[in-house]
Amino acid sequence: MGAAGSAVEIRQSLSRLAGGEVPPSDTAFWEALWQGPRAALDVFSNIGPRDVRDLLKTQPQNAKTLIWQAVHQLCAFVHAPNHAFHTPALNCVRLLTRVMPFLFEGLDCGDGDSAAELRAFVEEVFWTPVVAPAESSVKAPAESSAIAPAAPPPPGK
Repeated sequence: MGAAGSAVEIRQSLSRLAGGEVPPSDTAFWEALWQGPRAALDVFSNIGPRDVRDLLKTQPQNAKTLIWQAVHQLCAFVHAPNHAFHTPALNCVRLLTRVMPFLFEGLDCGDGDSAAELRAFVEEVFWTPVVAPAESSVKAPAESSAIAPAAPPPPGK
């Protein structure tokens, strides 16, 4: 995929995340997102600060699902390293690097209830131990070039 194709795919993915609910079980969407960008510049030049803030404001559940999915992908990669998963792992880091500063901005600037909810979410995702994924959740490289999507976050998270 060329740079133009990568840019279009990133913008389409972000539009879908900002436009309506994207369930964790939508394997095709998440695999395409993790495989899409080929460089950090693709992510940072095509996802602007306003895009991330809008996503966090209008579709906070999708933003949380994006973060859950990225963290799950990275944990699965750590537990089952495979060269075929390097690109998805790098893209998870790239997307987290783009989204996280704005998530933390919301912690500092949000109103009482939303800031408290974000703090609880950050605590759960980043500071709660993760159980190793089941062997069946990691597909062989021949089947797929991405790791199976994470289970949905617990209700109310």
